[in-house]
Amino acid sequence: MAARHDYLAYFNALAGPDPSRILVLGCDLDCGQDLFRLSRALHARGIEHFNLAVWSSADIDRGQLPSYTLPKPYKPVTGWFAISVRARRVGDVLLLRKRTYPPGSFEWLDQYQPVERIGKTISLYYIPDKTDDTYTSP
Repeated sequence: MAARHDYLAYFNALAGPDPSRILVLGCDLDCGQDLFRLSRALHARGIEHFNLAVWSSADIDRGQLPSYTLPKPYKPVTGWFAISVRARRVGDVLLLRKRTYPPGSFEWLDQYQPVERIGKTISLYYIPDKTDDTYTSP
């Protein structure tokens, strides 16, 4: 029952408390399966635009997502940012568009905490602008 609703994120329980450190390169953990959950979460929050770095073989533009920007490697962004485990660990972003960034491209995120975890594979962040004091964590 532990894999219920997360069948693609099924992984060996012996992988430890952070399976992404071991299983990030295959589809055992991250193959873009949480995109529909991400779409629902973004729409529920009323988010009209966000930054996106996810690994998926799906056609992202058919996923009913709000408008998005693909971040550049090593360049911090502001606003809403959704990133998958695989993109965060090894830099794989959007399989169909053949975007691959160097590992560590998103290390700047280490100073932030996700606002929400989407399924097993995507973290949703809100990165405030230096002058933005309007967002408070739920």
